[in-house]
Amino acid sequence: MPRARRAVSHVAKPVGAPPIALVERVLKDPTLFPIEFTSWLPRFLSQNVNLQMTVAQLPRVEQTKLVGNVGQPQFKNGWVNYGAPGDLCGFYKNAFGQVFIVGVVASGTVGTTIFTLPPGYRPQATCAFPGLAKTSSGGNYSFASVLVQASGDVIADVAGGNASFSLAGITFRQFQ
Repeated sequence: MPRARRAVSHVAKPVGAPPIALVERVLKDPTLFPIEFTSWLPRFLSQNVNLQMTVAQLPRVEQTKLVGNVGQPQFKNGWVNYGAPGDLCGFYKNAFGQVFIVGVVASGTVGTTIFTLPPGYRPQATCAFPGLAKTSSGGNYSFASVLVQASGDVIADVAGGNASFSLAGITFRQFQ
């Protein structure tokens, strides 16, 4: 009677701690990646010790282009960055062609263009997004809307005020 073979496992066992050196090598600049990816990667690598990745396999997220910086779109109609603790106004695009607008602006003329997105960051048609605006530095927030036009104009449409105007959460598919 033949002897039964013992099963041999070739599955790598998790090592417990994430391989920090590998994470640091893969993510030379973690700020270029979404927080979801940078928090997921160490857990994934600690459970898949034989994983090999090339730079070409990583998602490409460009750095935020800050409005008002040299070589970037400039503010229009009196709009400026709100300042601390608000995020600086900017935009970026991911590998899937999604454009994200971020930041908090203030002091501009309500109903006018805040800045104009360059070609390659514009939607196919005008998009409307909800927002929050503050009427005064100590005032309450009120609902507002932001329009992003096919021309690239980002407009503070129906704002409650201009003490602060949030652009957070604006995302759309890039067209031109």
